[in-house]
Amino acid sequence: MEGFLMKIRRKMSIILGMMLSFIIVFASIPALRVKANDSIIDKTRKGSITIHKYLMKEMPVDGKEATGEVLADTDIPSGAIPLGGVTFDIYKVADGTKDTTVPEGAKPIIKVTTADGSNGTKGVAVASDLELGTYLVVEEDNSQVTQKCANFIVNVPMTDKDGSKWIYDVHVYPKNATNETPVIHKSVTKEGNQHDSADINKDVTWIIEPSIPKTIADYKKYEITDKIDSRLTYSGNLSVSVKDNESINLLKTTDYEVTEPSEKDNVLKVVFTTSGLKKLSAVPGGSVKITFTTKINSTAVMGAEIPNQATLSYTNEFNEAGETQSDKPEVHTGGVELLKDDADTKAVLKGAEFKIYRSEKDAIDGTNAIKNPENEKEDWVAVSGEDGIAKFYGLKYGTIGQAVNEGATDYWIVEVKAPKDEKGKAYTLLSKPLKVTINAKSHTEKIEVENSKFFLPITGGMGVVVFTASGILLMIAAVFLFIRSNRKQNVR
Repeated sequence: MEGFLMKIRRKMSIILGMMLSFIIVFASIPALRVKANDSIIDKTRKGSITIHKYLMKEMPVDGKEATGEVLADTDIPSGAIPLGGVTFDIYKVADGTKDTTVPEGAKPIIKVTTADGSNGTKGVAVASDLELGTYLVVEEDNSQVTQKCANFIVNVPMTDKDGSKWIYDVHVYPKNATNETPVIHKSVTKEGNQHDSADINKDVTWIIEPSIPKTIADYKKYEITDKIDSRLTYSGNLSVSVKDNESINLLKTTDYEVTEPSEKDNVLKVVFTTSGLKKLSAVPGGSVKITFTTKINSTAVMGAEIPNQATLSYTNEFNEAGETQSDKPEVHTGGVELLKDDADTKAVLKGAEFKIYRSEKDAIDGTNAIKNPENEKEDWVAVSGEDGIAKFYGLKYGTIGQAVNEGATDYWIVEVKAPKDEKGKAYTLLSKPLKVTINAKSHTEKIEVENSKFFLPITGGMGVVVFTASGILLMIAAVFLFIRSNRKQNVR
């Protein structure tokens, strides 16, 4: 009997052990929850709105219908580019609202801005932790686009495309259109100025300012070309920078490449690299500033415009090539011609030498004469030739901003060496500075400069003999008159 009971106890122990093991195992498993029905809104949840912003050349007439879910790349319109820096205002409105007008006095519950980053985040903005309900989304004005998207309503959650469940994290794809075309401006001497005058062989500063499109980082080509007029000689002093922004340092070769003018083509070219375009993208809507200098050379025509124009060539983010030209500022210079002749015979005289001054005082004092354009160490001396003509060509006239036919400037000319006659005798120098006015036509109007002869008698010559004889006769006559006068007095 005891043996039987022992067997029963053993079996019961085994059964109880197994039951205890099952209890321990199942106790370690979390309680199973009943899955909620996806077709019923879970009011305990919160949602989000993820905005995917794209830039396109123009708004598509037809497009992929929004489903609230993430679209495949193949569903994005061809040529669309993720667009960062666009801000959206999100308003909480009454459930079921369809009106897209912002309620009077309403304020957005949140503002989100699309990211400028990479790694799939560019053009994306997320409004998270939203209470369930209806939201009005409004895009703020942005200079990057010409046509922003219309206001739109988003319901959180919304039904999926199959109509079988609710989407709590809603994805939307508003689109922007842009027709942004870069422009280019050019000035002379200072920004915005279109006219100036200069002396020959003196530096003239040119300023080129191409605009920086908002999508410059996606440009394939961005280059500036300046075909310099043959009457101008490139003198260097090239500078390439971002206008009014010293924090961005553009490096030659790394950020842009330069081809300087040569005798063959006289063309200046600045081409931005991928690195340079990326730097420029930090100042969308700004401008590049390129400055360089030229000199008016000896081929210039006096009193005539010497224009200079730049061209911006580009290939934009839509792989469209374009070209735009700048303003056409100009520089000019003037001159004067002197006709040297004999005051009596009007015969032209060669060999007269002149210097020119910018003020009457300098002319009188003989200081600060204008220097020779070919040699800055020497005063400029114009000499009358066989035709009696002496020229000063390449003189600045007028003031900055005055067109070629508007300005005029006075100069003073001093004759520093008189011409000689056919016998080698010098004429009389001009007694005072000659005032001349330089303008667009002064080089065509010859100024007559007459010389007179006034020679003292030569010592021992006939002039002295005649003078001496005349003096003796006068003395004899005086003595005769004196004696005669005394005789008359004695007779009385």
